[in-house]
Amino acid sequence: GGAVAAGRSVPGGAQVEAQLAAQRAALEPPPSDGRGGGAGAHNPMPDMAECRREAERGALDGQTERQLQRLWKNQARQPLSKRLATAEMMRAEGNDHFTAGRFKEALDEYGYALAMFKYEIANVARDQEAAELGDLGRGLGSEDLRKINKARVPCLLNSAAAKLKLAAAAAGEEEAPPGAPPPTPGLQPVARGDASKAHLVSALEDLSETLKSGPAAQVRAKAHFRAAQAHAGLENWREAWSAASLARELQPGSAEVKEVQLKVQREMRLLQRSERESKRQGAFGTGTNRNLLDRDERKEFQARLGLAQKLLPAAGGDDAARQRRNEAEGLVEKAAASGWSQLSPAEQAGFEELWRTALPSLPAQEVRRGREEGARPHTQPSQPIWPAPPSQPRPRAA
Repeated sequence: GGAVAAGRSVPGGAQVEAQLAAQRAALEPPPSDGRGGGAGAHNPMPDMAECRREAERGALDGQTERQLQRLWKNQARQPLSKRLATAEMMRAEGNDHFTAGRFKEALDEYGYALAMFKYEIANVARDQEAAELGDLGRGLGSEDLRKINKARVPCLLNSAAAKLKLAAAAAGEEEAPPGAPPPTPGLQPVARGDASKAHLVSALEDLSETLKSGPAAQVRAKAHFRAAQAHAGLENWREAWSAASLARELQPGSAEVKEVQLKVQREMRLLQRSERESKRQGAFGTGTNRNLLDRDERKEFQARLGLAQKLLPAAGGDDAARQRRNEAEGLVEKAAASGWSQLSPAEQAGFEELWRTALPSLPAQEVRRGREEGARPHTQPSQPIWPAPPSQPRPRAA
């Protein structure tokens, strides 16, 4: 039903939809008998780049569409090295579109690249849920997964950036009054239920996937910065502040991060004033001096982060040790910002392992502080940074 009659060109934007439909059908699991075939099986496989150029020219006829479907199906079965190269080519095409301001086309390319690893990532998610490391050498610490994440993370970051641009454009088209200045990318508040919100929520999903991979500090800084932009666009001011604080902790000299943080701070002041007037109680507690918000909250966050960083393992010299260290850094940053109880079950398990390993060397005062410190300033109830110590039997008197 998705094929177009032979010899007919696909008009306008329908060619993109036809191409996407072919890709979606192709990436479904293969038939149980494991054999390909069907329409077009005797035709040689076309070059993928040429197929894409042909689709852009509007000449995607039925035969080409079927060949493209077979091409994508074969791509999903290709060795990892070939799929890594294909994903890199698609990311480069997406970057070209992004630079030219064609953000929808860029987003499509990043999506195609991410689809190259659809099944591996699904297996990893399944294995994490079952607390297993997978099979066939594709465990969480495997070399294959590191290569996949190296290809996926830039696509996820760039996908989020494209969605921020699309959200800003949608907000400008749908909400800005005539003659209003263009919106600041990622910082334009949006009405609930419009196209901008969908782009921003989707961007946050991409950034969450980025952070789950345990990337290096520079990548985490970018992810937190873009998450701050997305939350600000959704008017989630507290989440925006938390994400901006994490980004600034990782890149203290970034002018972009500082600008976002200042804008979020202004919105938080307005929010606090409004709530104080209506309830005589600010969102962060009565009597808080909002003129000191930047300094006080940054100081509190740094104190919590410093406490949580005492759990970090020593940095090793090989790739696996560095990966473990990066993942641990991401966990303690998140725990410092939102509290141990706000982590996902898999993240809690990883954090507990860090905590148990470090516990014997932690002074009792540090353990007590970790239980008593509020994980995010002025929230109720206060969330501790790490879980309660395991109960120890009391020694009996002789």
